[in-house]
Amino acid sequence: MILASAALSHFAVLINDVFLLRWQAEHLSTGAPESFFNGFFPIGYPLVLRAVSFTGNPVLSLMLVQIALAPLYATLVYRLFIRLDLTDVHDARKISNGWRTMAIALPLALFAPPVIHAIPSATPDFFAALAVLTGFLFITHEGRWNFILAGAFVGLGCLFRSHVLVLLLTISLSLLLFHNEQRVRAFVSFFGGTLPFVIAQGLLQLWSGHGFLENAQAFNIWKTMHGMDWSNPPALGHARALGVILEDPMLFVTATFNWLLQYSFYLIPLVGIVILAYVKFRSGGTPVSRTLLLLALASLAYLGVTAAGASVSAFTPIIPVVAACVIPLVEFILSRRSNVFRTRTIATITILVWLGGLIGLFISTMHVKTRAEDYVQIEQMLRVHSRSDALAIYTDDYDLYFPSLVYQTPRTSGGWAEMGLPGYLDKFPHIRNTSAETEYADLIQNGVTWAIFRIPPYDPRGYKSVSSDTTRFRLTYRTPLHEIYRVEPHMDGGGRR
Repeated sequence: MILASAALSHFAVLINDVFLLRWQAEHLSTGAPESFFNGFFPIGYPLVLRAVSFTGNPVLSLMLVQIALAPLYATLVYRLFIRLDLTDVHDARKISNGWRTMAIALPLALFAPPVIHAIPSATPDFFAALAVLTGFLFITHEGRWNFILAGAFVGLGCLFRSHVLVLLLTISLSLLLFHNEQRVRAFVSFFGGTLPFVIAQGLLQLWSGHGFLENAQAFNIWKTMHGMDWSNPPALGHARALGVILEDPMLFVTATFNWLLQYSFYLIPLVGIVILAYVKFRSGGTPVSRTLLLLALASLAYLGVTAAGASVSAFTPIIPVVAACVIPLVEFILSRRSNVFRTRTIATITILVWLGGLIGLFISTMHVKTRAEDYVQIEQMLRVHSRSDALAIYTDDYDLYFPSLVYQTPRTSGGWAEMGLPGYLDKFPHIRNTSAETEYADLIQNGVTWAIFRIPPYDPRGYKSVSSDTTRFRLTYRTPLHEIYRVEPHMDGGGRR
């Protein structure tokens, strides 16, 4: 199903981070240690991109690998539900809605936007989520080696997404505080399993000339607090996240709370399972799975920290836990109803959830298909046949690429690469958009002959400068999603050639 969706949308890239990670992968060199540093992403995905570069199209190659791994992800989610012992489906003597309730939770785990976008997007989020999910499965088994392996897989996830490091810490703390027996051994085993990966990333950063845990997350916190003009990101230098927060703590708290409120539908099941555990404890009822409660508390703490960066991708590794919490909650809500009512209600909800997921996937596919076809149209209009042709085109649309050139992108300015990738600004100097004159001068200096703006523009100020100066910029083409301006040959300050 995901393969069909990807094929229908021409294997479009859904998340543009991969373009900059590919740039880093292409420039990795042991002779330039700094090339291994990235302020926003660990080294895992650039190394994987570099490893599959022999295919000639590493982006498509990893896209296909991730699609092929989607059934494994679904199987692991199902196994997690079984291992958490969320229902009484194994006892045939009991009247249970367990299987039917799982039919609700599975599509929630598979069709959640952070997951369904991560799988075919050739970004590190899916690899990180798959590693963490495997770690969750090992946590459901007792024994020292199971906790070591759980830590190893979560540690592996840290090599693909930095925010998994926070999840690593919250799981460790939850094991130490809430694990049933031998909690210290569980904590030490799990944390010990993560250390080789955390240390490897830290040592790599030291070798590259940066701090053991150095990152550029202050940028994301600034974005949460103040919003972001992606074409002119803030010059934060070596500012630390805590320093940005302390500049205006109340603004930080308010912005973070509002962001969590916006995505509260992910939080409700986690909070709900904690409340249910308390209610059952007080009433003496069948207790909630301790492991599920442990993972839910770890996920809540994780979200409380990562919400500061306001990244939807932070939800991806904990989606299976969110979905797992739905099962006992639904069964508890319907527990006092008749079996017929429960059966009909769960069947109705199941149909609606699956239909909603499939319809959402179809709508998303059609939207992405339209976007990919627009890119093809631009490529043909401007006769883009080589990388040099692509880099003679400037755009404010960070998602734009040229399909026939193995996802080659045009020239952009701004974005996280200017803060997170050493050497990037040396290759691609910032394009100023303060006026038509300065933007024109920078575009000419960088050999740009076409300027493309998305409709509506990502860069309103740059678009206004370009569209209002008909002497230097001539509107030549228009597609359903973009306006294309010809950058006229070099002119002097008075607008003369």
